[in-house]
Amino acid sequence: MSTPNDSGRFTFIDAHVHLWDLANGWYPFFEPTERTDDVDQTLDVDELGMGDMSALRRSYLTDDYLGDTARYDIPSVVHVHATTVPTANLDETRWLAKLAAERGLIRRLVAQVDGSAGADGIRRELEQHAAESDLFIGARLVEGIDYDSDAGRAFVGTLDEHGWVYDAVAHAGGGIRELAGVAARHEGLTIMLEHAGWPLTREGTFETWRTELAELAARPNVWLKLSGFAMWLHRIEASDLRPWLETCVETFGPQRCVVGSNFPIDSLWTDFDALLGTYRTITEQYGAEVQRGLFETNVQRVYRF
Repeated sequence: MSTPNDSGRFTFIDAHVHLWDLANGWYPFFEPTERTDDVDQTLDVDELGMGDMSALRRSYLTDDYLGDTARYDIPSVVHVHATTVPTANLDETRWLAKLAAERGLIRRLVAQVDGSAGADGIRRELEQHAAESDLFIGARLVEGIDYDSDAGRAFVGTLDEHGWVYDAVAHAGGGIRELAGVAARHEGLTIMLEHAGWPLTREGTFETWRTELAELAARPNVWLKLSGFAMWLHRIEASDLRPWLETCVETFGPQRCVVGSNFPIDSLWTDFDALLGTYRTITEQYGAEVQRGLFETNVQRVYRF
């Protein structure tokens, strides 16, 4: 197992964190009462198979995260946007940049982009994110996009042109294979597959997921984020997680994998210490140097700290 730092705490640079303040009004599916306005939130949580999310109906800010992670040395994190309201994407970048300036911790921002904005709107939004904060490093599309459309080509092409990272949300059953095609057409684009390819159901999907993952791993410009397993396993014991995580590391190679907590989402099923403990237990077989890469140095490389 990796050697702790001088403080005796394990160093972890978290590749996937969400913070939110419900007072901002950008997170309708986390709000404690049903909204009566016509806000477009884009995301249907029920389709994602995550179950009851009522425990997340509260603000989750820097101090909350630091409290959850107190036993670890976490010098910095990659923040991934949490809003599902397209008109709030840029507002969230501005808010996070201000939060980072005041509190530190956030080293890179992966922003949400409105995939329905059309080709020109997508290009403009990506460039606005970059103009708002030098912490911006890349973007995601929770709802996906038709990569063969003008909008899809604009999204991927703009990321490629500027050297930004595509934090991709793609699922087993076709989405991962489609992403492999994007990686082949844009060999200079760095793609990070979020949440290990996130099967929407655990039943009968392992072989499909493993096959598609291998196809994607054949593209050297694609990385894999070891995160979010609890969203489909709904538990985090090593015996349940081991076949999934070992497949990830052995398929991509540890040099193209990073660990993310997906907190506070994964707190629905576990606490932070148990989550990281499981990841560390499973990966200790690869040795201290590889483990340090998975938990610390690889994320600095791919997100260009």
